[in-house]
Amino acid sequence: MVTRIDFCFPVKELSDDLVKPRDSQEKTNKHAGPFFRGSKDHPELFRYMSIGPFDSEKEFVSVFIDDFVNTKSSVACFAIIDKKKSPSDADNEGEVAGMVSYMAASEVHLSAEVGYIIILPLTNEPTSQPMQSVCSFIMLWIAR
Repeated sequence: MVTRIDFCFPVKELSDDLVKPRDSQEKTNKHAGPFFRGSKDHPELFRYMSIGPFDSEKEFVSVFIDDFVNTKSSVACFAIIDKKKSPSDADNEGEVAGMVSYMAASEVHLSAEVGYIIILPLTNEPTSQPMQSVCSFIMLWIAR
């Protein structure tokens, strides 16, 4: 989902057999479309966020990715890829299942806040596995 990684801390790749947070270091927003389509009918996902919901994929990319994420080295955002799903156009390891971000990161204070976390509503099978894995990733990343 992120179009560049300019985060103030090193970004390490983490993965397990269920999910993988994906930072797209190439100049593309390939995860933005599936994320927008999965969230557009669920404005409640943004209820406690200071940003969103978004009216279009273009607005999501412009306001969230370009203006919020890509302008600050204190913010990083990752698409969550559900590896239990078949490869998709957006990702060869599975389907976009949500996003996780870090905000207010400070090299001086050696700190980062857990930012926005959105797990898209599941259409087929209800499970808490993706959220449990994402929380584990957050803790692993912070501990490293």
